[in-house]
Amino acid sequence: MISENDDAAETRVTLMGIDDLLFDPQNPRLEDEDRGASQDQLAALLDELYDAREVGSSIANFGYFESEVLVGVPAPEGKVTIVEGNRRLAAVKGLARSVVRAGYSSPKEWDRLAVLAADKAHVPERVPVLVEPDRSAVIATIGYRHISGIKQWEPYQQARYIAERIDDDGLSLKEVGGLTGITETQVRSKYRNFGIVKAAEAAGADPALIQESFGVWDNALGRVPLRQFIGAPDPAAVRPKEPVIPPEKYPNLRELVGWIFGPGTAKKIRESRDLGTLADVVANPIGLEALRGGLTLQDAVQAMRQPKTARDRLIQFLTTAASALRNAGGVVEDAAAVHGGETLTDDAQVSQLLLEIDRALEPFPTPDR
Repeated sequence: MISENDDAAETRVTLMGIDDLLFDPQNPRLEDEDRGASQDQLAALLDELYDAREVGSSIANFGYFESEVLVGVPAPEGKVTIVEGNRRLAAVKGLARSVVRAGYSSPKEWDRLAVLAADKAHVPERVPVLVEPDRSAVIATIGYRHISGIKQWEPYQQARYIAERIDDDGLSLKEVGGLTGITETQVRSKYRNFGIVKAAEAAGADPALIQESFGVWDNALGRVPLRQFIGAPDPAAVRPKEPVIPPEKYPNLRELVGWIFGPGTAKKIRESRDLGTLADVVANPIGLEALRGGLTLQDAVQAMRQPKTARDRLIQFLTTAASALRNAGGVVEDAAAVHGGETLTDDAQVSQLLLEIDRALEPFPTPDR
């Protein structure tokens, strides 16, 4: 997207014939299985899945606004691949080319729009295009607009785009944050959560279940007990190209995917707000055993509330305490990572609490004490 104040960019905008413009087979909007499709297939997908007809209707009625500049990169034979504005390109080609709209989901409706556009002289044969030297030159333009800007992609598309910039382009986590307008911690989280989709496939779970509801997955992995259950690192511990789930945790990962997404009776949550309850249950040995025994989430909660033996109560208290201390350790690590080594443990109140914790451990002698 070109700013009104970006004079340098404006001078590089040229009018190009629509037949010289190609759809992007690596369009971040596309599903994994659709990337690399042919030009005809890409046009049909943009119409069917991303409502190019809505844009076509606007152009037919009001014309193509020259401020809506497409962004592209050079392609073979003097053509240009459009990397920003594929939906608009699908709309323009649908109005101008009968052979293109014939492959759309509602060709008769497109024919009607094409007639309307022709009657109003709103069929564009040439559109404004900003041609950049390569894809690296448009990372910030695309990433900012669709990750933190006004036209955000779906959560999975955002995470995949971030992962590709790190793994394929070699950008650092910090650089991607700066280019997309989000914090480095958010970049780390999205990169990790995308990596877990790949790990889920390796673990034998259906990755499509996560992809389709990736926002729910983001929500789930924001809960420490669920991260710990599958061995996922906290954001501060995420490293590019390093495995995010240890293989020994694959069985737990399969279980968690099943409890959140299914299929069938394996699913334990009915809505995303149940994730907090699921985290509490997974962190509780009795609740976890109940889930693994086939009980519903609500029945697992009830099992946790039943009278317990002294051993059960002790395990429950210790599990809660261990989880709280791990969470506290994560806060310390995050603060050190963000503030360049600054530690919170020098704080007087924190030091006092650590002393009280040490005293509370006196009834529990260990070989290390």
